[in-house]
Amino acid sequence: MPEVLAVLLGFAIMGTLLILRLPIWVALIATATATSVIASGVEGIINMFTLTTIDTTTLNLLIITLLIAVFINLYKNTGYIDYLSRELIKVLKKARLALALIPAILGLLPVAGGALMSAPIVDSIGNSIGLRRDSKLFINVWYRHVISLFYPISNVMILTAALSGVSVWEIAYRQLPVAAVMITAGLIIGFRRESSRHQLDEITKACEVPDFTLLIKAFTPIIVAVSLSIALTPVVNYVTIAQFQGQSLSIVIGVALALLTLLLLSMPRKDVFLNSLLNKNTAELVLAAYGAMLLRTAFIRAGIGSIISGTLSGFVSPSFLAISLPAALAFITGTSLGSIAISLPILGSLTDLTPSLTALVYTSAFSGYLPSPLHLCYVYTAQYLKISPTAGYKYMIPAIALVMFAAYGIYVLAASS
Repeated sequence: MPEVLAVLLGFAIMGTLLILRLPIWVALIATATATSVIASGVEGIINMFTLTTIDTTTLNLLIITLLIAVFINLYKNTGYIDYLSRELIKVLKKARLALALIPAILGLLPVAGGALMSAPIVDSIGNSIGLRRDSKLFINVWYRHVISLFYPISNVMILTAALSGVSVWEIAYRQLPVAAVMITAGLIIGFRRESSRHQLDEITKACEVPDFTLLIKAFTPIIVAVSLSIALTPVVNYVTIAQFQGQSLSIVIGVALALLTLLLLSMPRKDVFLNSLLNKNTAELVLAAYGAMLLRTAFIRAGIGSIISGTLSGFVSPSFLAISLPAALAFITGTSLGSIAISLPILGSLTDLTPSLTALVYTSAFSGYLPSPLHLCYVYTAQYLKISPTAGYKYMIPAIALVMFAAYGIYVLAASS
């Protein structure tokens, strides 16, 4: 049966390309292309690209991804990320607060491998209170990604909403209790071997007086992006524009105005702006989003739902699959984006993608992604601290278990109400 062969080889190709550390967009597009040609021949490839490209969901996703990518690059290239982190260090006085908040705030800029920006700060503050390197590895990666659980303009959440048909905001607010558990778990587990609890006296004394004007200036574009994206949603929901869904349009407007705010505040040189716009990372993020949509089309046309349902029917419940499949795929591939792109179409063919189930899938992919040996933030932090990535698992595994227990509990409560 060519469809079964296509899906099996698709998974094999995806895993092989990611193990070889090829860019995620290459793996997604290559997997989608191979799946289509095996299942339907050359005609299948043409149909896959045509259907995906003319889909308004794809257009929404690509525009939003492009804007966010340029926004992130400009933040880095103008030095505003440095201003933000430096002034935060001056303002925050308590060790635990500083160690949790600095990676979390820098997490507002979802840059691949971005935990490397906060690693030197976490290392320095952690040394002052006697934290072990494995604790610092866990804390930096863990708190760097707290925001990702409910951040409405993250690429992964936007893709999740696009694939499931569930509003970004419905997913985000369901994640807030899970994020609270994540924060608490990090405090309990990450600092359990802290040798002392004293304040950062040495660091505080050495710090200059905080420049609140500069802090507010550096933080303003992020505030604009998030607040406008949320505030404009009920307004634009009633605007009829063929190419946009209401929630997508609000995010486009919010991020576009945030980008304009950043440009006006930073007044970058022409070469800095062009580098941010034409950066390789920008192109790769957009291609990854397009590749995810291609893969969705390819798997749907190959009948992956029928294949999976025929194999698992009567053996595995949709809720179990919603936990295990996204987590396993994210851990193996080192990307929650690819995990979501594969998992949601499969689950959508087996059951209704309700807001609560979609949120569970999102958390599962997130939980599998965090400790993955292919996760750049995890790898970069371990390299910076000169420690094996596996050293952080003694913290990661119990903390992730608590997060998943909370996520499943919320799903059960929503399903029973």
